[in-house]
Amino acid sequence: MLDNQGARWLFRNALRIPSLTFHRGSLVTRKEMHIEKDSFIMGGLKSHRKMRLAENVRIDGGLACEHKLKIGQGCIVKGPIVGGKTVTIGAGCIIGSMECPTTITAPIIHIEEGAIVHGTLWARDVGRVLLMKKIHT
Repeated sequence: MLDNQGARWLFRNALRIPSLTFHRGSLVTRKEMHIEKDSFIMGGLKSHRKMRLAENVRIDGGLACEHKLKIGQGCIVKGPIVGGKTVTIGAGCIIGSMECPTTITAPIIHIEEGAIVHGTLWARDVGRVLLMKKIHT
């Protein structure tokens, strides 16, 4: 860790937050960031490389990523989402809220069917809704 001033923690290396973690404060890394399933971050996240949220992660702040950003199924993100390249939002995600709409912006945005976005989407190059593939048993 480089710095933990106030409510922001700054990391030099890749950051992996284990499943079922609760953290109060913002996290910034100069490398990749991976938040594992069922974690809750009361703050924002920023990665200078790729960022991945596993399923059912809750973020009570915004997300900023300079490369690819993947948000797994069932995640809740309350703040704005800024992607430098591609943002992919999984099925069942809720972005923003009726009381506090937000913005998602990136050159390319992919949203799986069933995600809910309260606010605006700004896909500067390409925007797509991805239909989930049905599994036949």
